[in-house]
Amino acid sequence: MRILRSEFPVVRVRLKNQNTYYDVDCRKVGWEGPQRLCFTNKNEALKKAREIGDQFARDGINGLNSQSIATTNREYALWEQQLSQHGKSVRDAVRFYLDHLSQPVPVPVATVSTLAERWAQFKATDPKKQNRQRTIGEIRVHAARFGRDFPEVPVDQLDRDAVEAVVDNLQTQQGKPVSNQTRRNYLTKLKQFFNWCVSQQLIASNPAATVSVS
Repeated sequence: MRILRSEFPVVRVRLKNQNTYYDVDCRKVGWEGPQRLCFTNKNEALKKAREIGDQFARDGINGLNSQSIATTNREYALWEQQLSQHGKSVRDAVRFYLDHLSQPVPVPVATVSTLAERWAQFKATDPKKQNRQRTIGEIRVHAARFGRDFPEVPVDQLDRDAVEAVVDNLQTQQGKPVSNQTRRNYLTKLKQFFNWCVSQQLIASNPAATVSVS
């Protein structure tokens, strides 16, 4: 963690799930309040840290504890008042939220269109294999086509028959059947895409592995 403020209370920068958080570390011998305050805004975190630091310099740890308890009591009383208007209490709110947190979090559906975009981006930036711009352009075109041909289809629900049906029915923008060579080129890139999905542990096997164009 990177430190923004070194004196009490310390402010640290924390990265989690591509988000930035600013932690105000209030831990000190004798301190009875919250051990850590978390902010998503740097200026708000530094402002709070300065307020706590100034009060500590003025009143010491006992003054901080008294202020923390008074603030907590005021907040609790306000919450009780607001919830009572709806016939609820803070205890009801805590129980409700704990029940909410215990529910399983739905896993986002990984569709072909979404993953095809990720695959194209991966191929464009892969440091192990620097593709030419022409190749990257072709991959992006195919990725966009996959998204149109398999609209909103979860990648883990595709099977060989579904893939073969799409390949067999490929058409030009004018609605005419494409050539077999075009089907082969399409299928080659489609197999590469599914192999990438396998490497990312998104699917167990490549549904296009045994599909061919005669």
